[in-house]
Amino acid sequence: MFHKKWLVSAAVVSLLVSGSTFAASAAPASGEAENWDKPSAAKFQSYKIEQKLLYTKADVRWSGEQLDKFQNTDRYRQFFPAFRLQVQESVDTRAKLMVSNLPGAKFTRTKAGYTDGEEIKLSVLDTSSLTQNKPYTFYTAWLNLLEDHPTVSLSSLQRYSQPGGSLYDLSGPADLLHKENFTNAEPLDMKYNRLGLPPGFDDLFKQYPHQKEPSATKVKSYALINSKEALEAFKKEAASTLHNSFDSEKVQFAVTFTKPFTAQHLKKLEEKYELNLAQIYAAGITANKEEYTVSWFDSDVETASLLRIPQAGFIHFNLTELEGTATVEGLNKLRLDLNPDVIEIAPLDEPAPTGIHWLNRKFLNQ
Repeated sequence: MFHKKWLVSAAVVSLLVSGSTFAASAAPASGEAENWDKPSAAKFQSYKIEQKLLYTKADVRWSGEQLDKFQNTDRYRQFFPAFRLQVQESVDTRAKLMVSNLPGAKFTRTKAGYTDGEEIKLSVLDTSSLTQNKPYTFYTAWLNLLEDHPTVSLSSLQRYSQPGGSLYDLSGPADLLHKENFTNAEPLDMKYNRLGLPPGFDDLFKQYPHQKEPSATKVKSYALINSKEALEAFKKEAASTLHNSFDSEKVQFAVTFTKPFTAQHLKKLEEKYELNLAQIYAAGITANKEEYTVSWFDSDVETASLLRIPQAGFIHFNLTELEGTATVEGLNKLRLDLNPDVIEIAPLDEPAPTGIHWLNRKFLNQ
């Protein structure tokens, strides 16, 4: 049921892993190792489809001097760069798909409020795999729900992974890298209603389906996992915690898969195991074996049609992680049926767990 061939409709041609020639001018280089989070070079481009979709892409790199400031194997000194994408001049614009080849890329969302627009934060957790002066890409597809003309700002900031704790922003202002207004994006000769998106995709009242669910403000840190042995010990502890928990208990969860797994019907998966899916991660592999992290928040596979997989250059595209809330009983049923690599759970009032696919790649080459 979960291994049907993906049929992906047309979207942006070669936007993802194309060359680094951009419509917008390059951002000023920081030139300061002390400002290690701010890329030494950055370029941007943006496209739009009618008044509905805005595609933003950034190409960034860091100098060797900057990497020396934060690349560290000491698990108590896990500082890392991050990026903040903030919607301005609109509370009705939603990030629908995020993609990046930054190692250990993790995306978190702050939902739009009555006055503040939605925010996406990209954390680069596997800093030891960053290469100096290599261009890294991250790309976001934004859905414009009303007839607004939103602006998306991009800033860099410094973060810290507290061992045994959470991910934190360091004090100090973020560096504004770029602002992009919807009206300035290059129009594409495409029609929104021909993208193959599911019914209700642009329904204003269906954007946050689990709005009443507890929303963790902190994400768990995995800084203590600094070896293959520590990773295996973590998995055993996670399995024991799930086994010893009450079936009726409602928890936060993160499921990580290692075997190829393409869920054509995520909605059915959600219903069968009574999951409230909050975020989904997948891995897109190019012909040269470079991996891109792909993530979205809607519990349907059609969202991935916002990137045109053949044009993106992906020869493999597999689900890697599911995150959300569920009962322990539902998660145990999922474990027995699908045999995932690990299911980590946490109480609703604790930092949210997130998938460990990036740690499997780092220490187990999976």
